[in-house]
Amino acid sequence: MIDIEVGVDNSLLQVTLSDDGRGLALARIRGIAIGRGWIGPDEKLDDHAIAQLIFRPGFSTAHTITEVSGRGVGMDAVRDFLAREHGRIELHFTDDHHGADFRQFQTVVCLPDSEAVDSLGTDARRDVNASQTGAFAG
Repeated sequence: MIDIEVGVDNSLLQVTLSDDGRGLALARIRGIAIGRGWIGPDEKLDDHAIAQLIFRPGFSTAHTITEVSGRGVGMDAVRDFLAREHGRIELHFTDDHHGADFRQFQTVVCLPDSEAVDSLGTDARRDVNASQTGAFAG
């Protein structure tokens, strides 16, 4: 199951995604990075640094190429798009299993709150400001 939380905090629209799977395959990510020469076999990286490797151009854990995976267009493209839109993507570990092969995590996507729209496609900030103004107008 995938959980999606959406909110606005400190003028940022935040979308938090988490799932109930095994987690981020840190041992596999590290092995791929070693195989590609991005890090040395004896290089010590903490879990956060290993996780950040998924944002390298061309990175994939897919064993075969399909229409949706293994094509080398991945998280680096997501990060670059968000940066162009003045946003960012973060990975947050949600367990205390430091150094484990798999770590539970959340993906947090942040964008300026100007990107927030309500279900009708209107600027959600305007609607919130209008209702707040109306509450104080009485």
